[in-house]
Amino acid sequence: MNVISVIVGSTREGRFSERPAHWIFQHLKKRTGIDARLLDLRDFPMPFFDQPVTPATPGRPAGLQE
Repeated sequence: MNVISVIVGSTREGRFSERPAHWIFQHLKKRTGIDARLLDLRDFPMPFFDQPVTPATPGRPAGLQE
């Protein structure tokens, strides 16, 4: 059996990534021969990812500064 993990890669409030992740996960669960798993980064303690905006936001200083 193949294992496919769908990862929700954002931890921010109002994130969009969980919508397509859940959609993909539901479709994978219907397939035979696939063990689908949904991994949400919010379930793991990683406070350095708990930022209100992406580090790539224009005008934001480089690094993990606020």
